[in-house]
Amino acid sequence: GDLLVQRETGNAFLSLATNDPTKVAYIRLRTPNRGDVLGEILAGENNGFKIRTLSNAHPILLAPDNVPYIVCDAAAKKVVTQKHLVVEGHIDDDPIEHVYLDVVNRQTNGSAAVLRLSCPNNGGDEANLYTGNDRGVVLETQGQNTDGNNGTIRFRPSQVTTLTVAPNDVTVDGTLRSQSLEATSAVFNIVGGSDGI
Repeated sequence: GDLLVQRETGNAFLSLATNDPTKVAYIRLRTPNRGDVLGEILAGENNGFKIRTLSNAHPILLAPDNVPYIVCDAAAKKVVTQKHLVVEGHIDDDPIEHVYLDVVNRQTNGSAAVLRLSCPNNGGDEANLYTGNDRGVVLETQGQNTDGNNGTIRFRPSQVTTLTVAPNDVTVDGTLRSQSLEATSAVFNIVGGSDGI
C-alpha cells in the first residue's frame, strides 16, 4: 500500500541511512506493468548523490511543473535541454574568477570539440565552431539549401554588418585598415568607397 509521512507543523522527512562504509542508501522505484521502468535514488556511491535508471531504454527527465526541461537519454547517448540554457556565475565578485562554458573532447582519435548551432526548420542554417587534432580554430557553415543567404557568415559589431563572408567572396562594409597589406600571386580588387587602406 501507500506510505504517507505527514506533519501538521514543522518539516516532514523520510530518512534512510546506513553506517556500513561499504554500502549505500537508496530508494528503488519500479513500474512493472507500465514499461517496466526501474529507477533509483542513491547516496554514498563514489561519495556522491545519484539519480539513475537501470536500463538505457528509460531516460531520466527533469520536469519542473511537469514540463521536461532536461532529458538524459542513454539510448541516444545525449542530454537534451528543451528550454534556454544559462551559464551564470557569481563568485564573490572576484575579477579573476571568470564564467566558462567548456566543450572538451578528451578522445585521442582525432575527433574535434564542436559547438554546433542549427535551425533545421527555419532556413536550414547550420554553423560549427570547432577545434582539435591540430586544426586550430575553425568557423564553418553548412549550406543545407540554396535559398537566401544560407551558409553566409556575418560579423556584426554593435549590430552593424561590417564583414560578410560567403563561399569564395568576402565583402567589407566600411573601412578596411591594415598596418601591412601585401598581395602576392593574387588579385586584390578595391571597388567603390573613398576611404583608403
